[in-house]
Amino acid sequence: MAKITTWAIEPLAISDYLMVEDGLLRIRGRRIGIEDVIRYFDEGFSPEEISRALSGLDLEVVYALIAYYLHHRAALDDYIANLESEAAQSRAQWAQRRTPPSLKVESILRERGIYRS
Repeated sequence: MAKITTWAIEPLAISDYLMVEDGLLRIRGRRIGIEDVIRYFDEGFSPEEISRALSGLDLEVVYALIAYYLHHRAALDDYIANLESEAAQSRAQWAQRRTPPSLKVESILRERGIYRS
């Protein structure tokens, strides 16, 4: 029986799957953030379901990102909380700068039952 004398398997490098773009963690080669994968994972989606939900994101990438999340859960939960806080602030600022035409469009959409706030 032959013995393995060298390690033929290279460890994963998260940089193969993630990149920082404009201060955001993005999936390499996609416009999808790691937070999208994490949200689906936290909602109980399987890796296969996450792959399908995110336009056929490669299953290897999904598993790598889930493993990375599980290893760095606290830091990534803080990262996502900050993203959500910044988004809420942006929405509040936008709401304060509404123009009469945009309010009219919102009113029409509400009447038709297709406006989501």
